[in-house]
Amino acid sequence: MLLLAAALAQPPDPEPSEEETTEAPQTEQPVLHGVLASAPGARLVHWSMVTPVKQCAPKMPEAAASLGLEGSCRVRLFVDESGDVSDHRFEDCPDVFTDAVSECMKKTSFEPMEFDGEPTEIQFVIKYEFKLEE
Repeated sequence: MLLLAAALAQPPDPEPSEEETTEAPQTEQPVLHGVLASAPGARLVHWSMVTPVKQCAPKMPEAAASLGLEGSCRVRLFVDESGDVSDHRFEDCPDVFTDAVSECMKKTSFEPMEFDGEPTEIQFVIKYEFKLEE
């Protein structure tokens, strides 16, 4: 848990100058890496506390394989009260792997979590590894 807390306590990015700012289209929810950033009040849990119902292992993208690239993705998952992945945010993931992870999130679900007898939205960080086949 200490390791996760240290990763979350990074300083914010500096404010951009007026020349660097551009108008972005207004949405009801903020967008991170093309993904809606929802569930800000979701309860933070450790990944070992969740039980998968449907799992998906992201496939190695052909572009990465042809270039001999390996890597890993740290992804924050937001899971709703019914156990479905409602959103995800890439915390550390090379762009070449993001589409594979995003596709996989559509096929992933977990057993709903309850706190104090009530179904609860949760969030946790999981790491996916992309290795070349030998």
